[in-house]
This record gives sequence, structure tokens and C-alpha cells, in this order.
Amino acid sequence: MSQNDQNQARLQQEQTDQLRDIMSVTSTDFPDDQKKVIIQIVAQAIFKCNTEKEISYNIKKQMDAQFNDHFNAIVGRHFGANLTSTVERFIYLQVGTLQVLIFKSQC
Repeated sequence: MSQNDQNQARLQQEQTDQLRDIMSVTSTDFPDDQKKVIIQIVAQAIFKCNTEKEISYNIKKQMDAQFNDHFNAIVGRHFGANLTSTVERFIYLQVGTLQVLIFKSQC
């Protein structure tokens, strides 16, 4: 890895850490260890993606891979939801004015 790549990776990690610091979990039933992983996934998606649609897609793909399950992710500034989720598979968090809802629905 070149010096430039290392600097870029370090900068990306610092920015991801800053996003995690301003994130507020409003509601969740995920265990604490899994919640920490999800917060990291969300922070990386927000940093890497440009639109809410891209952020949502990135979070969904990362959650599916990390937890070997099928998740739904809603990202936006103004939305409402009334849903039923599987136990220990729901989190709602806020990053500034951006809200993120991740859940696994019962099928």
C-alpha cells in the first residue's frame, strides 16, 4: 500500500469516526455488540455514498452480508413508518437531519 493510499485510508477512518460520534440511536432491539457493527456500517455508507438511495442500498447490502440475513433499509429526511420486525432485528438512528431505519421484516 502506497503512502498516499495509507493517508487516504486514515482520513476516511477519521471521517467515519466523526460520523459515529454524532450518531444518535433512537430505538433498537439489537444487542450492543451488533449495534456497534451497524453504527460502523451506517457511518461508512454515509461517507462513501452521495444520495440517500445509494446510502440505503449500501447499508442493506452490508447488513445482508454481515448478518447473513435479508434486511430493509430506509434512509431519508422526512418519512414515517409503522412496521413489524423480527425480534433483535430493528434499529432507528439519526445522523444530523438524516434518519436511518434498518429492519428485518417477518416473512
